[in-house]
Amino acid sequence: MPLDRTVPADSPALDDAIAALPLATPDMLLLDVIGLMLEFPEGSERGSALGGCAIAIAESKRVGMFTERDVVRWSAKGLDFQRTTLAQVMGAPVETVRRSQLGDLFGVLALMRDRAIQYLPVVEDDDTVLGAIALETIRQILQPCYLFNVRSVAQAIAETPSTAPPNASILELTRVMADRPTECVVICDRLEQLDRPARPLPVGIVTERDILRLQHLQWDLRSTRADRVMSAPLIGIRPEESLWCAHERMQQHRIRHVTVTGDRGELLGVLTQSQLLQGFDPQTIYETMQQLGEQLEGERSERRRLEAELHKIAIQEQELGELKSRFTSMVTHEFRNPLTTILYSTQLLETFGHRATEEKKRSYLLRIRRTAQYMNQLIEDLLVIGGSDEAKLEFNPKPLALDEVCQDLIEQQHLSDGGRNPISFEIEGDRDEVCMDEKLLRYIFTNLLANACKYSPKGMLVEFHVACEDERAIFYLSDRGIGIPPEECDRLFDPFYRATNVGNIPGTGLGLSMVKRCVESHYGTIAVESEVGVGTRFIVTLPLGPISEVDRQTPSVALEQNSLERKPS
Repeated sequence: MPLDRTVPADSPALDDAIAALPLATPDMLLLDVIGLMLEFPEGSERGSALGGCAIAIAESKRVGMFTERDVVRWSAKGLDFQRTTLAQVMGAPVETVRRSQLGDLFGVLALMRDRAIQYLPVVEDDDTVLGAIALETIRQILQPCYLFNVRSVAQAIAETPSTAPPNASILELTRVMADRPTECVVICDRLEQLDRPARPLPVGIVTERDILRLQHLQWDLRSTRADRVMSAPLIGIRPEESLWCAHERMQQHRIRHVTVTGDRGELLGVLTQSQLLQGFDPQTIYETMQQLGEQLEGERSERRRLEAELHKIAIQEQELGELKSRFTSMVTHEFRNPLTTILYSTQLLETFGHRATEEKKRSYLLRIRRTAQYMNQLIEDLLVIGGSDEAKLEFNPKPLALDEVCQDLIEQQHLSDGGRNPISFEIEGDRDEVCMDEKLLRYIFTNLLANACKYSPKGMLVEFHVACEDERAIFYLSDRGIGIPPEECDRLFDPFYRATNVGNIPGTGLGLSMVKRCVESHYGTIAVESEVGVGTRFIVTLPLGPISEVDRQTPSVALEQNSLERKPS
């Protein structure tokens, strides 16, 4: 009978599952046949011997088979094993397979399941009996298998186990085994619980192999109690453990059954090697593969999520390091220089004050005051950027002449840098009812005008254009300076951040961050357009009139997009 299967590369070698088995003649008494079977110990090393069955040979032909299951069945019927021959009880012709036709493990298991047999005799091409493959020997050759690792014991035990009290007779147990049929009966006491029904507490087990031994010893099965011959203590396992753990326990203790127990030792089931090997059923394999696929996809998703989190954390750590470096550099430069100025001026006054004129003394004191004011303003900026409650920006809009404020800002810039860059100014639209916060307005455009001039070549024109329409003022400030790398525009308003192309041009990296805070405090928006080597344009949109409570709670996000699209006429 060929098994037309393809042998997988990782399939166990079935030759290792072929074990020798006893050969008997049809005229042998059953008691002698059982003696032959017991000469082949249970749980033998792989590939050595098998004692769960015997083959009947007559005139070099296989005429029958006798198994442990047959021993239990005939014991339950009270058969006299001392007076009955093998020929009187052996079953139908023996189902065999040629060694040359053996396929893979799955094919053999499928055949044994379809034929409802526990033993599959293997013959050579000349019909010589080589041995037999059994569920026990298949289990012995299994290497770590993903099917066993991903399936739990609870998934394999389906039937309620057969149980009996310790005082039950062995004859009663054989009838239980024959009727169900089952390979074993668990001997149980009762576990009393106050709040739950009593549950069976396993204390031992009687198997088909035990019945085989008792028949060979010619014990009276009717008068022999279960607690006298049961195997104890039991080898147990928890339902949440894997089938691979169960397989290893069977291998270690050379047994074919493990009891499944709960938290208090109560019996939940019995796992047999036949149930263990049902994991190789095609339907089970398909379900397991689906389960593996779902687990794998879940693990991949979790891995992707963790990798994204780690990447995000790494970027944050890198940015934090860069921020720390920029902050240290800024504090070192922006505080050390003013302090040097103060110390130098005080030393001059202390050393040469008695010789200096009053005008000279006033100039030193004025220098100290201005430097201290600069440092104080720098500290205030740091407090605002850091979110200090003591330095929150307040919005106090009042009527003002917008064109006059802008002109004054331009004049201050010229005074500050000595007119380094010409600044053109143009304002259009209705500005009769302008209500803005002059303090915020001055901070915004003092900084933007200073940057436009600082990052432009000397003498290059800076354009300042204001358009008043639809209850808002749109400020366009354009230069023809070094420009900003496009990939850095999004970070331009981060505290202490400076573009990578600024070179030796001094700056703290606080100005634009403060500008953004001021714009937001004024319920406006700010956007930037820039090209390296061509120039930069900032677009600031601010409301012209008073802000309602609704507008105060709803930032004007849409204005920023409109500002980017609008060009000054």
